[in-house]
Amino acid sequence: MAVDDPAAMSIVDGLARRFDVFSLPRIVYRAHNATDWRVRANAMAALRDMGLGASRLGALLEGLDDPSPHVRAQAAASLATSPPDDDVRFWLIDWVDRRPRDLMALGPVLGLLAQVGEEDLVLGWIDELAPDDERAWTAVAIPALEELPGEGAIEALLDIAGSSNPRIARPAASALEERLAVSLRVTSPATLVEVLERAVREADARVVAGLARQLAASGFVAAGGRERLVSLAAEADGRRRSAAVRALADVGALDLLPAPLRDLSEPEADDAGSATASGAPARVDWGALDALGSRPRWVIDTDRGRVVVALAADQAPLTVQRLSDLAAAGRFAGVPFHRVVPNFVVQGGDLSRGSEGGPAAGRLSS
Repeated sequence: MAVDDPAAMSIVDGLARRFDVFSLPRIVYRAHNATDWRVRANAMAALRDMGLGASRLGALLEGLDDPSPHVRAQAAASLATSPPDDDVRFWLIDWVDRRPRDLMALGPVLGLLAQVGEEDLVLGWIDELAPDDERAWTAVAIPALEELPGEGAIEALLDIAGSSNPRIARPAASALEERLAVSLRVTSPATLVEVLERAVREADARVVAGLARQLAASGFVAAGGRERLVSLAAEADGRRRSAAVRALADVGALDLLPAPLRDLSEPEADDAGSATASGAPARVDWGALDALGSRPRWVIDTDRGRVVVALAADQAPLTVQRLSDLAAAGRFAGVPFHRVVPNFVVQGGDLSRGSEGGPAAGRLSS
């Protein structure tokens, strides 16, 4: 078969599934030599789970400098599946310096470097961002900070959650909530209480509800989390005060408040029904997640077949809990795949489109 035969896009997928001693060199050959960017992109994706061999690594590193942004993005996503050795890490640091605005590929690369502790690089890149660069903040900076260990990442997320742009502040607040929920297992609750109180005081007032609920959670009772909320309710005003009061109401602790403040526990009209900045559960239900297991499967039945998605409950507990709750409630029934680009992307899950006809590409039925 010619290297650019249209069928090669599917052939490399089949070779990846077959995954034997003959598959890797054939995929690498197409990654290097195909002139059709779609074949190269599929080859980069096919290399994702094919070990750490030198030929695979060479093809992926070459792919990061491919003329096509889609090929670069697939190469970056495949590289991000395994920790880099020192040589690759230094190569990637140089690549970030050369391509600081290649956002499609930069997300996975910067996330990978964050995982191995390149704090100065990540925070330095973030320092150069314009305050109104929504795409860079939401697609690269905030996800990288979720991967970066240490208090520097939490401080940075706290600062971003104070953005005057809610489209930046909301995902930052959501990431901060999830990061702190996971940190509770390994970090002193007293330390996290300090961060949470500061977040509720300093983050954009439109995104503090979920952070206040975290502060009211049972894991922070001994560290004085609820007493901090009582102080916030007495000292703050507007949405911050209401968020503190409602967080205490959610855990049945209104009796800690003076009587005049208890009436503020009813949701405001423009904030009703919002569990967190992202619409996710206010707190992680660790018991429910433990019942799901660390790698639960999300089975999606469509009119074009079944899709099985592996979820990382240990890495994204709030997200997995949200998906589980929505699936159990049948909220995905009839939701269409509203965007389909052959051999590139399929998008679905917009709950506002539930039960509409949708394109022929398929609808989620369960």
